[in-house]
Amino acid sequence: MRVTIECHGVFRSLCGAEYTVEIGGGAATVADALAALADAVPETAGHLPRTACAAGDTLVDRDTPVEDGDRLALIPPVSGGQK
Repeated sequence: MRVTIECHGVFRSLCGAEYTVEIGGGAATVADALAALADAVPETAGHLPRTACAAGDTLVDRDTPVEDGDRLALIPPVSGGQK
């Protein structure tokens, strides 16, 4: 199955605007999609534990099922502002 991951923040510099991963086997979850991304682009692995995931306008847990053709968005932590 193929899942497209929309990349924001640090992930955009590592993967581009979006990255499609292949997940083998039967049922898959968000965690499986993120593991496939970490395997394909190892530089992302250290950032993934602190990153939220969304499907559409909804934040999703790592155990949320994904289906072929789904899109996930990676939302890394944000900091900044003025002193």
